[in-house]
Amino acid sequence: MRRHPLLLVGLLLIAPAAHASGVFLKWDACHADGGVAARSFACDTNSGSETLVCSVVLDSALVGVVSTDARIVGRSASGVLPDWWMLYNTGSCRQAAASLLLSPAGPVGGCPSLFAQASANIGAYKVGVPSSGDIQLDVINVMLDPGVPAAAGQEYFLFAVRITHAKTVGSGACSGCLDPMCLGVGYLQLGTSYGSPTPAATFRMNFAPVDQGHLVSWQNSSPGGVYVYQVNPPFGHLLDFAMTCDAVTPTRRSTWGAVRALYR
Repeated sequence: MRRHPLLLVGLLLIAPAAHASGVFLKWDACHADGGVAARSFACDTNSGSETLVCSVVLDSALVGVVSTDARIVGRSASGVLPDWWMLYNTGSCRQAAASLLLSPAGPVGGCPSLFAQASANIGAYKVGVPSSGDIQLDVINVMLDPGVPAAAGQEYFLFAVRITHAKTVGSGACSGCLDPMCLGVGYLQLGTSYGSPTPAATFRMNFAPVDQGHLVSWQNSSPGGVYVYQVNPPFGHLLDFAMTCDAVTPTRRSTWGAVRALYR
């Protein structure tokens, strides 16, 4: 029987969408719940916050998942890290402006939390590594055995980083909120309990995915991607992660008067 082309198109449109496996970083919510890759903020208030959400979709199911070890990397498009992004360490301009969440801030849709009952902390917030415009935020997330199962094809909320707007304007404000920044997941590993099958029971991301679902932009930036570099070359053997970042020049609509002025 010959199928009509329009019928085939219609069937494709109503077919359920499969979850593509991978690691995701989005603003506001998980990838499945409508999280976005780009964020712009007018930098005109000290109230409110921004939320970076990290999630994962596995190719293969895991049993007894007990931990997350992750690194968020970032780079300023200017090559100089703004004071506004000095947001965690003691004595920094926006000390304690970043915190960790293990449950979604809003309603849970297609992305349940994998570690809602676990303990977690920001292990380190490094600035100027490997260059002056870079940051590295390490997340350590641990729960007790026997752990939790993780199904294949299901997107799971892993953690979120909440960044407050504190000290954006007014007396004592930290400069650089409007500066473009790029952020991405450089490393992610899910650990399993000792009773889980090995070695298939571990998920590890330690390379740059082909897609860019793990990258986000801030203030009209353009993330180029995460790359791996060697620490203390040529004799070092440890690998670390950083990223590239460019600023996007906003397009401006020219008036007729401005166009005529070019030819006077």
